[in-house]
Amino acid sequence: MAGDVYFAGEKTTRADFHTTARKIAADMMSRGARPDDTIAIFMRNDLVYLQLMEAARLVGVRYATINSHAAPGEVLHILED
Repeated sequence: MAGDVYFAGEKTTRADFHTTARKIAADMMSRGARPDDTIAIFMRNDLVYLQLMEAARLVGVRYATINSHAAPGEVLHILED
């Protein structure tokens, strides 16, 4: 695939983006993540945020994104749901 990836003021090549996503996916699996598991992503919007979502897709893991500015009660509600 050609082209660079730009997000939140950051830039990387598409190849580097996917290489990092595959590394994150391998780490997720080494920690026990399996297809149809669910994870929560609680972080600011940056390039790693996108790579983590791509890694989850590669593993087959569902994810819920949580706004890093959410109040503790909101975070708890999302995690319990």
